[in-house]
Amino acid sequence: MSKRPDDQVLTETEALEVYKLLVEYGGADPSSESPFVGRNTNMRCSEFVALPELGFNGRFWRLEREMVCTCGGAESDELYDRIKELNDKLCHIVHKPTIMSNESVGDCVVTKANKLRVVNPHWFLTTSGEWLEQYACLLERIGRICYKSEDRITDDSADGFIKRIIRSGHESVLEHCSITVKVIGSRAMSHQLVRHRVHSSYSQESQRYCDYGKSDCLTVICPHVCSGGSLLPEGVYARNPNGDWIVCDNPSLKALSEGIICRWLDVVLACYQNYLDDRADGVKPEDARYILPNATKTEVQCTYGLRQWRNVFKQRALNPHAQWEIKGIFQSILKDFANRMPSLFGDLAEQIK
Repeated sequence: MSKRPDDQVLTETEALEVYKLLVEYGGADPSSESPFVGRNTNMRCSEFVALPELGFNGRFWRLEREMVCTCGGAESDELYDRIKELNDKLCHIVHKPTIMSNESVGDCVVTKANKLRVVNPHWFLTTSGEWLEQYACLLERIGRICYKSEDRITDDSADGFIKRIIRSGHESVLEHCSITVKVIGSRAMSHQLVRHRVHSSYSQESQRYCDYGKSDCLTVICPHVCSGGSLLPEGVYARNPNGDWIVCDNPSLKALSEGIICRWLDVVLACYQNYLDDRADGVKPEDARYILPNATKTEVQCTYGLRQWRNVFKQRALNPHAQWEIKGIFQSILKDFANRMPSLFGDLAEQIK
């Protein structure tokens, strides 16, 4: 991976020149709170950078190199070349602290270049909960046509009917209804998740189109084996000058100074730093993503028919060989579904160990 030279930074005079060029040719509004959000779509902006070591307190945007180079406002080759020259230097600033989001924890200045956000796997229900409460009655109306027993429908007959068709193996009736949830976990987990294809639909956070260089840091899932068999507490972890890892959200927690968890955090952070280097050197997200680890957080909207939900639960929530992350997620979903729709999922929830 290419490394940006440390000595290529803008002087205060050059920074002011960038500002004037953006106002004149990029459609920037100097009176706005974020003056470098240009109206000219050919000069898209990415993130705040600052030059505090130069004594300059203004706010500047780091521009994507290719966007400045396509600026149609430059009236001469000399001006065009000057815009490109300034932008090339601006793109080579090495992870400068941002005015808006930097903070200090003890003697550690926290920037995107030395921190990671750890979250635990979790999920959200996308389909309306009110819909789920009516699925049993709906499926009874649908399923009874097979037996022409619609006359047996009563206010409390749905649950018994659903349980009977499940016991008899007549689960095709369940395919008439679906549920969508949003799953948040690691890329390693999502590779397993999308293996389920029958009556399944997915919409996933794209590392090709999402630019993680615009985030304040990389969000990751930590394998529980790295943290002694339990989930690492959620929060923002930063590496201090001594190489120890501190929890910014809770500085009272003991710093992590050794062991597999520190090695894991070091490696993941190094991957993200290389990603930032590549993005700053003009590498597109679709190519820069090759360096991101499988621990990177991803979000997936999953839609399954109820029959497929039962199948996935058997393979991921109840299978003793399922990996801990996907198993934990689907056991949690199964328990929730069983509470909402006991006739459809109660028999499976009883098997959770």
